[in-house]
Formats: sequence, C-alpha cells, structure tokens
Amino acid sequence: MTVPVPEAPAPRIARVRIAGTVLLVLLTIALALNASQVQPLQSAWFDAYQALMPRQLESTPVTIVAIDEKSLAALGRWPWPRTLLAQLIHTINAYSPAAIGIDIVMPEPDPLSPNQVIARIGGEAGLLDWLAALPSNDDELARALAAAPTVLMMVGTPDPSDQPIRVAPVLVQDADGGSDAASHLAQYPDEVKEKAGKGLVY
Repeated sequence: MTVPVPEAPAPRIARVRIAGTVLLVLLTIALALNASQVQPLQSAWFDAYQALMPRQLESTPVTIVAIDEKSLAALGRWPWPRTLLAQLIHTINAYSPAAIGIDIVMPEPDPLSPNQVIARIGGEAGLLDWLAALPSNDDELARALAAAPTVLMMVGTPDPSDQPIRVAPVLVQDADGGSDAASHLAQYPDEVKEKAGKGLVY
C-alpha cells in the first residue's frame, strides 16, 4: 500500500502568495482604469470588511443640517426670519460642535425684523411703539453667532468700496514664489458684508 506523501507547506504557501499577488495586481489595474465592473466587487469587499471589523465611530467629523423641502413645508418658505436661524444655531450649539459653518449669504438686513416692518407699514401709535420695542431679528442672530463657534462664508465683490475689509486677504502664489497663477485669478477688492447685528461681520 502506497501512502501519498503530503505536500510540503512551503510550495503551497508560495502558490497562495502568487495567486494573491496576481489578484491584487489585476484589481489595481482595474481600479486605475476605473472599470465599471469593479464597483460591485468594491461594494462587496467593503461590506465584508464592515461585517468582520466594523469601524468604531467615536465622533462624526461633519454633520450637514440641510434646509430641505421637508423643512420648508414645516417651517415656511425661505427666507426664514433670522430669529429662527438663531434658534437653529442655539440648538446645534447645544451639542458642543467644534465649529458651525453657515453657508448662507445675508448682505441685507432681515426684512421681517420689527424695525424693518415699521418702515413699511402704518398703524396706530401704540402698535408701532410695541414693534419698536421688540429686539431686531439681526441682533438676535448676532447674539447666537457670538455665543457659538461659528464661521460665516465670505463672498467677494468686484466693486471696491470705502468700507474696510474685515477679513484677512487670501494670498496666492506659484510654488516657486512667482505670481503667474495669481494673474489668472479674478480679483475681488471688497467682500459682501454680512448684516448680522449692527452691520458687523462675524
């Protein structure tokens, strides 16, 4: 009776490594060519990783609070009064975010602010006095911005003004220190001022 001699482990491991290397090279080439057939394989590979070793989330890097159709249906059409934006900022700030970035341009005072309404309507003196005593919507938003770590967007304007720029300039130069790259960029000598509070930029 002949007993088969077991295969040495070294050649077997070598064949597995060769097969794995070939597979890795083929996957790398397919990814480099952006082959559409690789997408299902990528998804299955990622799902397998998530099932075997799920990532433990300690924090969410970025959370987007979107003003979507559902929000508009619940709270009314845009633009919302800035008192509502102030409440939103207070609510987000209660979760202690590192920063709140606001991707909304507000170059004009809030038209729904009591002092703006007074300028457009008539009425009894008592009603006007009551409206005048109410805080400005812009002041409410300014207080919310001051109480939270907020960052407002900056929008450049090609028209210069006599108002000082309240933001640091953005410097652009070539890697070698030249200015050829900057010559191809649009120049903005001023920026749109945010009308939160008393015309201040935060």
